[in-house]
Amino acid sequence: MLISGDFIDKPGENQTQEIDKVIELVSPLPKAGIPTYAVLGNHDYRLAMGGKNQQLAAQLHQGLEAAGVQVLKNEAVSLTLPDQQRSPAKTEENLYLVGIGPHLPNEDKPIVAISQVPEKAPRLVMMHNPDSFAALLPQTAPLAVAGHTHGGQIRLLFTPEWSWLALTSKDEVTVDGWISGKSALCKSWYWF
Repeated sequence: MLISGDFIDKPGENQTQEIDKVIELVSPLPKAGIPTYAVLGNHDYRLAMGGKNQQLAAQLHQGLEAAGVQVLKNEAVSLTLPDQQRSPAKTEENLYLVGIGPHLPNEDKPIVAISQVPEKAPRLVMMHNPDSFAALLPQTAPLAVAGHTHGGQIRLLFTPEWSWLALTSKDEVTVDGWISGKSALCKSWYWF
């Protein structure tokens, strides 16, 4: 399971209470044996409310990790199927998941993250903001997923004007081909 950030929209007065809600929602996944990976988003740094809140992001990161969700920040991990042995060394035989930190609080280091993958190894790149993709060298991320766009990245081939939210929500606004929603807790999570 991949979760691409913005766990918390507006944390309010009690950040711990909001983080506890998030943990309650996601903790059944790892408990059920579903490998779950995440990256944080700009709202998780409380950027939407002005300023950069490292404390909120750190608390959320720690809470997710304690619940069994592996939070990736500019790093790559080797993945294996449950019935396979993980190779102890990084090899080109393993599939890698690359997690890039959030772009808007300037926490993304795509080159650092992708450099941890052997050159010919297959990889999947996950980021919160698709703007991080532009910093990657050509052909280093053959498959990438992103959040932040509130549904805009889910498209049918050859139909750039179509998106899932454009068909399902009347209160969504399309801006420059991307969907921008009226955010609520969990609205921008994408489950792949």
